[in-house]
Amino acid sequence: MRLSVERDDVGFYPHAHDLRRVSVTVDGDEIKDVVTADEEAGFVLTRARNEAGHMFVDPERPDRAATKEVRGVVVINAPAKVRRAMATPVVAKLTRKAAAKRAAKRKAQGKARAATRKAAK
Repeated sequence: MRLSVERDDVGFYPHAHDLRRVSVTVDGDEIKDVVTADEEAGFVLTRARNEAGHMFVDPERPDRAATKEVRGVVVINAPAKVRRAMATPVVAKLTRKAAAKRAAKRKAQGKARAATRKAAK
């Protein structure tokens, strides 16, 4: 299972309030500040911290916090609700929903234009 808080990640889970009950371990050690965890690939992306223990900005991507990768045997302990939701591709579901909204909006705009043209004649 792959789980992520990043919107552009395939493991994105949109209900962040459910993720508070998720714990991730790598080789038996619990990891905090997880961004992405993948059991199959065996890695965890976590927020990087400096010597003082503070998160810092990624110099290459100033709009995001810096991350570090931890590799090993990854175990994601998630409630059944989260596991069930992740069995279906959430990103694909969200993308289809957004595409349907855009199509409906375009259809309504087309009808409005047609009505305007008709009224102008």
